Amino acid sequence: AKARAFGLPALRIENGDVLAIRAKALEALEAMRAGTGGPVFLECLTYRWREHVGPNEDFNQGYRSKAAMEPWVKNDQVERLGGMIKADRRRAIDAEIEAEVRACVAHAEQSPWPSPNELSTHVHAG
Repeated sequence: AKARAFGLPALRIENGDVLAIRAKALEALEAMRAGTGGPVFLECLTYRWREHVGPNEDFNQGYRSKAAMEPWVKNDQVERLGGMIKADRRRAIDAEIEAEVRACVAHAEQSPWPSPNELSTHVHAG
């Protein structure tokens, strides 16, 4: 409603379907490139699987339940898209990602701690 109040067409994709999101984004992009459309607001619902900050579950906090997450897990888009890739290619992609993550962790662990004056680097307040 807020986007429409500014004259923007607004679409809502409720189930996190990345292929539907891509299709709507391409549709909007094609209209913009053709000069027949302008900005479009895409509201793409998603669900946070872990606590707000950190790797743990937070269901014991009382503001959400595991039951609310179940449809999102059942409709996991990573698994869905991964299932569309041939098994050998999927294994190769997974191995590449694991190697990249290991390299990044090793780099982080070997890097010096930043100096205190870095705390406000790239921080912008308005």
